[in-house]
Amino acid sequence: MTQLKIRTLELKEYKQIEVLRQNEKPLSYLTDAFTHIWDLAYDIVPRAMLAVEVGGELVGTAGYAMAEADPELCFMGLIIKPEYRRKGLGRQVYDMLIDKVRTRKARGVLTIVNTNQVAGLQFVAQLGFKEIGRTIYGQLDDVATADMGVWDDPEKMVASQNLRFTTLNHFPRQGLAERLLPIWSRTRPDQPQHWPYVPFSARRFQREILESEAIAWQHSFVLVTGENRIVGLNLNIHEAENRLFTFYTGVDPDFRRQKLGIALKLKLIAHAQAQGIAVLAAENEASNVAMWRINKRLGFRRLLEWVVYQKTLGA
Repeated sequence: MTQLKIRTLELKEYKQIEVLRQNEKPLSYLTDAFTHIWDLAYDIVPRAMLAVEVGGELVGTAGYAMAEADPELCFMGLIIKPEYRRKGLGRQVYDMLIDKVRTRKARGVLTIVNTNQVAGLQFVAQLGFKEIGRTIYGQLDDVATADMGVWDDPEKMVASQNLRFTTLNHFPRQGLAERLLPIWSRTRPDQPQHWPYVPFSARRFQREILESEAIAWQHSFVLVTGENRIVGLNLNIHEAENRLFTFYTGVDPDFRRQKLGIALKLKLIAHAQAQGIAVLAAENEASNVAMWRINKRLGFRRLLEWVVYQKTLGA
C-alpha cells in the first residue's frame, strides 16, 4: 500500500466518515470505540479525529482521546473502508496512531469491538489486546406479547416502599439537571465501566445527557419518595419511531436489594404496552447474570455483545 497518509479530519469530511462509522454498527444506538472520541461534548482532553488517505483518496478514519481522569490512558478507534481491508493498511495506521499517543505519554489503550465485527475481533487479538469486559445488547421484539401476569404489579412493588413512579415530562426542563444530578452521582460511580469515572457538574449533565434530542421524556421514569427525592432513574431514547432503547438505569444505594430495578423495567414494559410501543432494547453487563436471566424471562433475546479490550504499551 503506497502513499499512506493520516492527517486531521476536515469538517467537510465528518458526514462521510459518520456514514462509514454507522455502517459498522448493526444497531444505531450501539456504543463503539469512537463514542469517546467523536461524541465528546467537551474539549478538555487531548484528542484527535484523523483521516486515512491512500493516494489522495479518503479510505478510512482513526482517532484517539486521552482519558479525562487518567492522563496515561487513551481510547482508540480505527475504521478502514471494506474494499481496502486485508491489505495491511489497518496495521500501518494502528502503528502510526500508537506513535501519536506515545507522544501524549500514553501507557494503556482501550478500544471497543462488537461481536459482529469478526475481522475487528481478530485484529485486536493479533495486536495483543486483552478482553476486560463485555456488554450484552438485548431486545424485546414484541412488547405486546410480554407476559406480565407472572410478575408482581410494579406500582404495588414501589407503593409498598412509599415510592411512586413518574415520567420526566412531568418536570420543568429548567432545573431538571440539578434535580437529577444527585441520583446520577450516587449511581454512576459503581456501575460497570472500564475507564475512570469522572464526576459531572449539573451543566455537564445537562449538555451531555439531557440535551440529546433522542431522549424520550414521556417514556423515561423516575422513582420518587414522599419527600420528592428521586431515588431511581430509567432513561430511554427513541432509537426508531416505535422502538425505545434504555441507556441508563440506576437505583440509589440506600434503596437497593428491594427489587426496584426490576420494578422500573416492569413499569417500562407495561407502559410500552399501553402506549403501543412495539420494541424495547437494553444493555446488560455480561457479568450481571441475574439481570440477564430476568431479561430473558421477560422475552429479551441477545442481539450481540460489545467487547472492551485493553493493551499496555511498553516503554
